[in-house]
Amino acid sequence: GKLSIQSRDSPPPDPSALENGGSYSYEQLLSIQQHQHALLLEQKDAEIAHMKVRMLAAQGQTPEQEAVMAALQTKDEECALMMAAKHKELEFLASLLQMRERQIEELQLQLSHWGSTRSRGSMSPYAQGSQGQGHLEETVNQQVLREIQRLRLRMEELEASITEQ
Repeated sequence: GKLSIQSRDSPPPDPSALENGGSYSYEQLLSIQQHQHALLLEQKDAEIAHMKVRMLAAQGQTPEQEAVMAALQTKDEECALMMAAKHKELEFLASLLQMRERQIEELQLQLSHWGSTRSRGSMSPYAQGSQGQGHLEETVNQQVLREIQRLRLRMEELEASITEQ
């Protein structure tokens, strides 16, 4: 029968399962990624089924009209699974991006709090002795920002590939 992407897509996340105002945990990201991989495996199985149908048709083992219908059906199933896997990958990347942005916001809050504490003269002996602390924080911040930019670009590429199909 016809494939339903809905049945292969995971249900929307339970709002109570989300932490920190709608962001995802690492376990939820892993679950999304595992589901995407399962969809990719199903897509490969559907691709194999489609190739078998085409092989039987080429060998003349099935009537022409039946072969065409079977080939169309298996190709539809393969495409539906491919789209579901792409959507799951986009969901994963969007969730990961959201998590990284939240982490940056938390880091910036901590740094601003640390900076305001320092400006009031209540620095710890460790913080007083570490001249390179600001440089280290800036380096970490730049690395996180580069990772977010990379993830955004990857998400845009995937969205473009989905709209092309």
